[in-house]
Amino acid sequence: MRIAVWGGGSLGLLWTARLTPLFPEAVLLVRTEKQRDWIRERGILLTRPSGEKERIPAAVRWIGEVVNESFDCLFIMVKQRDLREVAESLTAFSRPPSLVLLWQNGLGQDGPFGSVLPPGVLCGAVTTEGALREGPGEVRHTGEGTTWIGPFSEELAHPGIAAKLMGKLKDAGISIEWENRIVRRIWEKVMVNCAINPLTALLRIPNGGLLHSDDARFLMKSIVEEAVSVARAEGIALEAEDMLKRAEEVCRKTAVNRSSMLQDVERGRLTEIDWINGEVVRRGARAGIETPVNQTLVRLIHLLEMRRDPDECPPAGSSPS
Repeated sequence: MRIAVWGGGSLGLLWTARLTPLFPEAVLLVRTEKQRDWIRERGILLTRPSGEKERIPAAVRWIGEVVNESFDCLFIMVKQRDLREVAESLTAFSRPPSLVLLWQNGLGQDGPFGSVLPPGVLCGAVTTEGALREGPGEVRHTGEGTTWIGPFSEELAHPGIAAKLMGKLKDAGISIEWENRIVRRIWEKVMVNCAINPLTALLRIPNGGLLHSDDARFLMKSIVEEAVSVARAEGIALEAEDMLKRAEEVCRKTAVNRSSMLQDVERGRLTEIDWINGEVVRRGARAGIETPVNQTLVRLIHLLEMRRDPDECPPAGSSPS
């Protein structure tokens, strides 16, 4: 089975290192020729949670040279803002993949692919695994977790491909589960991301720092209550108290971790705020639900982005209203 991992970030490197021993034809697709050349020369250096290091030779391609290729399974592990470009690039493949897994942090990641992929191909992936990219081909596995994969549609077009993938990963000892209610799982993760990511980015603190402040917990509670109201309007029955407890538990388990949004701010990059809290605001507006706390967080993060990178800040009028 031919598998491609699209994206050379932390999760892309981690999963390429995992997949390569199981699927000899696995290949990593990266954005730059520089990263391609680095990995071709040195492989992927994986640091396990135990501290043990392993260098794994990996096939890697620059995405610009992928023409008339075909893959049975495609892991798409790029930032959500890049998904439209990825969807458009799939036209360069000789045929659509049989299974496409979307690993983004926000909501609506399946939207750009509806017109370019046949029905029953798209799946969502939600993971509690932790990873940190430390160099072009260096990744630290910061924490074991569980991954859930499931279809966005009622039926899969190629169930045999999914079964083979799941079987191989489980046999390798990877904690992975099939989830028919993947949209609910995605919403649950969004709740946690909404509560943790913008606050840690604004305060410049690791996740655990949110637990030391009554004010932070009050804000987390308000964020989650708004998001739960929006989810319920879309038929996803979640409880605010449960989601707040889950967010706090993530803070405890990953106390020293710096959220992806905080890392983006520190490195002067655009964040994924528009697809996390921002998407809650937009969906709330469509349902007639006010989300003032989430809306304020979106605007504050936009201001941070403008200060860090004024040439790439969101254009006027792009903030949810």
